[in-house]
Amino acid sequence: METSKNNDQIIFERVEFLCDKSLFKGKVYRPADLHNCKGIVIFTHGLGYCDRQYKIDREYFARNNYLMLTYNLRGHAGTPGKWTLQNSADDLIEGINFLTRKYDFRNKERICVIGHSTGALITLLASLKDRRIKFGSIVTIV
Repeated sequence: METSKNNDQIIFERVEFLCDKSLFKGKVYRPADLHNCKGIVIFTHGLGYCDRQYKIDREYFARNNYLMLTYNLRGHAGTPGKWTLQNSADDLIEGINFLTRKYDFRNKERICVIGHSTGALITLLASLKDRRIKFGSIVTIV
């Protein structure tokens, strides 16, 4: 795991989590002081895309006391495994499990999911299966 800190007291970490024998690599941006962290935000990209293709200000979320994870779906940008809609919803939930085990703070059960295109459908399906997802934002257009 690679960790770095910038002047705004934001920590950037490269993380890995395993789901059904597929290794997911992600990026976490978070406030240095987790005590005041307001919750978790997870971004899920669309089919055929990868997390690098989006202009998301991950540091904005960290500066405003949220922990943010971005990662690539199975079969995208070097993530092994075959993409399916159901696998993707389960992978998102395993990403939540990973974050809530790794980071300990009071509001870690306040989870927001953001999805673009097929990622929006993935976030909706995951929210039906996991009650920890409290709110979300979906973008269905390119």
